[in-house]
Amino acid sequence: MGNRYDSWACVLVAVSMLLRGVAFGQVAALPELSLKNAVVAFEKDGDQSKLTRVLESISERRGGDFALSLVEMIEVWKSTRNDALLSIMAGYFHVAVLSTPDVNQKTTESEAFQRVLSFLESNPQSPAGQKQRDWALAGIWVTALTGAQPTVRGEALIYFHATRGKSDLEMHSLIALGRLRPLPQRAKEIVLQKLESNLRTNEGFALAGTMGSRRVPAELLESVTNVLSYHIFNGTTAVSREAAETLIVMSLQDPAALLPKLRQVRGRGPLPEAQASQFERRIGEIEYAERVRRGLGK
Repeated sequence: MGNRYDSWACVLVAVSMLLRGVAFGQVAALPELSLKNAVVAFEKDGDQSKLTRVLESISERRGGDFALSLVEMIEVWKSTRNDALLSIMAGYFHVAVLSTPDVNQKTTESEAFQRVLSFLESNPQSPAGQKQRDWALAGIWVTALTGAQPTVRGEALIYFHATRGKSDLEMHSLIALGRLRPLPQRAKEIVLQKLESNLRTNEGFALAGTMGSRRVPAELLESVTNVLSYHIFNGTTAVSREAAETLIVMSLQDPAALLPKLRQVRGRGPLPEAQASQFERRIGEIEYAERVRRGLGK
């Protein structure tokens, strides 16, 4: 379990940092080359350096032009038969997905990811033993980390891998279930059961932490908060810090919904010293913003 937890903890920290970067308006520089030109050069001479530079710039982007880059990536997937190129792009696509806070909040990016998902799910399943090349399974990642809504086929795959028992796709699938809109009762029950049965485990923390790095549906908010709260008070120093930071990130996305939860966690007992100052500062910021919104001044 240690390796699995460590990998998801790293994802959680990375996503949290990226979300905070978005919140503070950090914008990466645009690439010098278009992806199309970089792909043409790569297919001609096999030199990966220019292609890597463009893909790295895409994965770091913020703002409306990111959606256009995703459309470019789709066109490459549709047109190329170069396995090496597809493999390289798949890795950077995952990084690009991780660097996008919540596409459902931006119409242009949402449409782009829906096109990505439609393309992935329209491809035939890979032969046995080649799961890493099954683009339909990659679609589970897209739904989990962007909120793009799957087709009927894609949704069936998500349910299958979320309930079949331990597998390397289980975590992604559970997160994807929590991103379905509107949240089906069956999906809600599966995710709640997993969160509640793993409240005190690293697996439960990894699931709650990764879910919490995106906008959490109201039906799951209490359980996600409970798991993170448990690890704030009972985890190691590093885990306690990550759990607290995740709740802070959640409050950046939806301050009104998280203010009662932050107060609830604060009231459960003395917080670790470093986390206590984080909570007091964030609660104060939200309360002040609420007073200003209501015209009550300071």
